[in-house]
Amino acid sequence: FLQQLDPASTSYNMPLVLPLDQQVAVNTLQRVFEKLVARHESLRTRFVTVGSEPVQQVRDDMDFKITYLQAPAEELEACIKRCIRPFDLSSDQLLRVYVINEGGSDAVLVIDMHHIISDGTTSVVLKEDFMSLMRGEALAALRLQYKDYSCWQNSEAVHALMAGQERYWKELYSAEIPR
Repeated sequence: FLQQLDPASTSYNMPLVLPLDQQVAVNTLQRVFEKLVARHESLRTRFVTVGSEPVQQVRDDMDFKITYLQAPAEELEACIKRCIRPFDLSSDQLLRVYVINEGGSDAVLVIDMHHIISDGTTSVVLKEDFMSLMRGEALAALRLQYKDYSCWQNSEAVHALMAGQERYWKELYSAEIPR
């Protein structure tokens, strides 16, 4: 809803800019991000409106590509800012990855994703998976996807718990609060 109020906003973008070790092969990066996208449904998700309701659509597979750019060191900051642009939640991939080569041996990795597919906790999980895959480690199968957490959060049990907490606080502060 908030994204639709201001579609040109980048307020919900979660950019990350990291210096890139030149020993990292670009084909390794591509494979790692392909594995991350295949592993985490949220990275293959978009949100469309059906009738008047937003609906999550998880794509079975997605052709994910890193974008490679060149920018001289003095234009690097401007190039990074151009990478951080609004997302169209209904049609865009909600994860974008760029490698910007400054010439010579310096490069940066720019990762931009929309907050609707990630939060602080999932960012940590994604970083851990990324680092494990970069080291060539195999990852155990996921027991849960992010949508499972969302379903749990919207469950009757959680609503009952929240209603009980609301009653508690309303009763606690039903009388006038001392100054």
